[in-house]
Amino acid sequence: MNFIKTVFAYLLAVLTTTALGSVAATQFVLADLRMMGVAVPLGVRLETTAHDIIGMSPTFAPIVATALLVAFLVAALLTRFTPLPERGWYLVGGFVAMIAALALVKSVLGGAPIAGAKDTFGLITQGIAGLIGGWTFARMCPEKESQP
Repeated sequence: MNFIKTVFAYLLAVLTTTALGSVAATQFVLADLRMMGVAVPLGVRLETTAHDIIGMSPTFAPIVATALLVAFLVAALLTRFTPLPERGWYLVGGFVAMIAALALVKSVLGGAPIAGAKDTFGLITQGIAGLIGGWTFARMCPEKESQP
């Protein structure tokens, strides 16, 4: 039963990170449009955000899923060698995983994979989406049974 709860927690973390990362990327692009003098009414902002969550997910979610899987496995391993609690490592892992994954994709493709993550602030925002995904996983993941 713990395995199923762990898988559910992981999938929820992926969904959370993907949705938040997509929302953040969309808002950065819309902010750039506003800086160019383009009017972006609230209705357009909301519609564009929903469209981007759905449209980005088939490409973005596998990147997030892979990054978080590696991060959470490393987090579980690091708890054996460090005093930081495992749940804290999931937050750190989620943050680092998103930045590393986007940097890796950028190095392979030669450009930012997400327009909203083309600068440092946008990249950090994606890391925060990963951190929240890590927090989601930590909160939903079942506690390990203590060994006597």
